Amino acid sequence: MTEEIYYTARITNAASDVGGQRLRVAVHAHIDGHPTGREIASYAVETIMGSVDEADEGDAARTLADHGWEHISAGWDFLPEEDASYADVKPTDWRQIVEDATNFRDETWERAKTAETAWQFVIKQAQPADVLGATATAKAARISRERVYQIRDDRR
Repeated sequence: MTEEIYYTARITNAASDVGGQRLRVAVHAHIDGHPTGREIASYAVETIMGSVDEADEGDAARTLADHGWEHISAGWDFLPEEDASYADVKPTDWRQIVEDATNFRDETWERAKTAETAWQFVIKQAQPADVLGATATAKAARISRERVYQIRDDRR
């Protein structure tokens, strides 16, 4: 049986690095009508003039086109409870999509490694008996006591 795969784009407001809000559009995969939870890529939306303050759904469609996606819905469906707009899209440039997905994975992986390092640092700092014991640390971190000792002792 062949799986039916389709893609949706989701426009949201995200906090920008310089303050304020910035439109982002993310592409998600769906298999047999069910969301997979797979965000394939995420793009900052800019106007033709490079402004992010006045970006709109038309700019999102152009951003998608620049990254190998065609907006195929009649418009965008706004869901107020999510403060997001959705539309169906289809791939038109797999080379660009693969490159963007690879970049997205690399950026996400780097953030995950940074978070892991910070998490292990906090666990190590909590280990002196007068701060938090191994059992309490394990419970708070949702890991085993053995894993707490491994992190504390730099094993694995």
